[in-house]
Amino acid sequence: MRSFIFKGAAARERREELGLRAEEVAEAAGISRGHLLALERGQYEPSAPTYMRICEALKAQPEDLRERRATSAETPAADARSGTDEAA
Repeated sequence: MRSFIFKGAAARERREELGLRAEEVAEAAGISRGHLLALERGQYEPSAPTYMRICEALKAQPEDLRERRATSAETPAADARSGTDEAA
């Protein structure tokens, strides 16, 4: 399991900062425009190769477009919501 989450909004912001159209970034990354837009909206996570190609197309460092995924040990509130609080 991956330990990061793709930040689609950050990718969209970077694309707009560079003045690039979705079509241009998608073509450079080897994916469809619809695929790129779905990733930007956070509908799903890109594969590792696609993620790296998007970073290259946006001239971005990989860490600029991801956030660390918290584990359940790091988020006690998530455990409480799921009913798996070990302290109980």
